[in-house]
Amino acid sequence: MLCSSNDDDALYEHFVGRFLPDVQKECKRICENRKIDPHVGLQIAHETFERLRKYKSFKTDEIKLPNERKAILVYLYRFCIRLFDTYHKKAEKSEVNFKSYFDDILSPQEKRSADIKSLKEKKDLAVLIMENLNPKERKII
Repeated sequence: MLCSSNDDDALYEHFVGRFLPDVQKECKRICENRKIDPHVGLQIAHETFERLRKYKSFKTDEIKLPNERKAILVYLYRFCIRLFDTYHKKAEKSEVNFKSYFDDILSPQEKRSADIKSLKEKKDLAVLIMENLNPKERKII
């Protein structure tokens, strides 16, 4: 099994040097298809090898393809795809909520204790904002 001990740094470096360009190329292709920043693909390519080294999960006796190089690349590509899926799940969880024009006008505390004069000022401000928008922006709001 590759990287079965921590004393095989030379073998690991050779392995990374041999397969990293192919994995980076595949990650770049995935980034283009999924419309992701290419830097994310480079990070995932490097993380693939880091995790392979950390978990020591590659087993040469499970290679089912006659060409060992292709079998190793298929394994690494699957690893990359799992890491891309993990990246997407994290990105979905951390969605950013954007404020509208009117969110800044009334804060939650002001909504509770609003008097007539302040509401009138806020209404005038909202009307002024609406007048300065073009027709497409008005439709959106």
